[in-house]
Amino acid sequence: EEITKILCIIDTNTFQVLSSGSAHSLSGLYPRVALLNHNCVPNSRLIFRADYSLQVRASVDIKKGSSVFISYTPPFFSLLARMNILQRGKQFLCSCDRCSDPTELGTFLSSIRCLKCL
Repeated sequence: EEITKILCIIDTNTFQVLSSGSAHSLSGLYPRVALLNHNCVPNSRLIFRADYSLQVRASVDIKKGSSVFISYTPPFFSLLARMNILQRGKQFLCSCDRCSDPTELGTFLSSIRCLKCL
């Protein structure tokens, strides 16, 4: 039971790393980056380097004292897809502004388009 708990913690805090020239993916543990919180409208992004190091870069100006957020999911995934990834891979459900808004901040990304309106 203790080993399972430890493995779940490690799995939750690792990042998928694509290995150059290989069909295999790796899991990388970046302890400081793992401390960053998730938001579906992040203010920073992750950059994986060829040497497997990871850089966090601001994508907008971040005021001093504000939190730095990254997204654990791809930006163009629907609400259901993001929730599935977060629940299965990170063990939580997101309640950020985007996920709490039925229009996804006006993007209507998860909406179904009416076939009569095409």
